[in-house]
Amino acid sequence: MKREIIEIGSPLKNKRASLNISLEKASSDVKIMQKYLQALESEQFDQIPGDVVIKGFLKIYSDYLGMDSKPFVLEYSRRAGKNSNS
Repeated sequence: MKREIIEIGSPLKNKRASLNISLEKASSDVKIMQKYLQALESEQFDQIPGDVVIKGFLKIYSDYLGMDSKPFVLEYSRRAGKNSNS
């Protein structure tokens, strides 16, 4: 049975837009470079150095947006071929 792929980037981008927060402001608030937030929102994870960093950024950014980070981190881990509950 094939597991459904959960979107990561679109929900983050849509939530940020619905809160009327610019990428520049979000970057300043969470202290993550704008290019890395753009990479998260476009699911270009190869632009971010390392799995641990990506999972940390997903947690920080989704928490900042008021979203549950766990589904995003688990989906990223699944895609990366890792079984992680962090």
